[in-house]
Amino acid sequence: MNNIDEVSDDLIVDLYSTEPEKAIRFTEKKYGNLCHKLISNHLHIYEDAEECYNDFLLNMWKSVPKHHPENLKAFSCRIARNHAIKKLEYARSKKRDYPRTSFDELCDYISDVGNAEEGYDGNFLKEQINTFLSGLPKLERQIFVRRFFFGDSVKEIGKSLNVTSFRVSNIIFKTKKQLRLFLEKNSCI
Repeated sequence: MNNIDEVSDDLIVDLYSTEPEKAIRFTEKKYGNLCHKLISNHLHIYEDAEECYNDFLLNMWKSVPKHHPENLKAFSCRIARNHAIKKLEYARSKKRDYPRTSFDELCDYISDVGNAEEGYDGNFLKEQINTFLSGLPKLERQIFVRRFFFGDSVKEIGKSLNVTSFRVSNIIFKTKKQLRLFLEKNSCI
């Protein structure tokens, strides 16, 4: 198969059980750049991003056969992002001076969301944020996800969505405010 786009995600997922090395190569060709960029957007130190990317590939090898994801692209991005955030938390726990990320920006804004000791867990908050996002207009949802999930810069988002950086910044500001109000209304804050 010369063109990776001709290889279906279902075939790649099935290959993880029978020919995992081939599945990893296909995953890298199809989603490697996206996942590497996602990791690099959260980890600004090259060596950390490379280590995290390798950990991501290993985790794909272990996780795909067990979970058999329906959407390989989304699954890959989630695994990559989770590894990046874990690596970021680890680096900061070791008192390394690490640049702030878009993830930090969002966490600061909703920092008083209830924690596990108050009866909230990550899944509850995730469900609330997903509910909030599903109610947003398409452009606002795309900007929010690109900024806070993928870690894209305001400039990158504006360029890819054909809107000005100023408009992207305003939408991010407005959406964070709306999210905070939504979480307060639903007793999360």
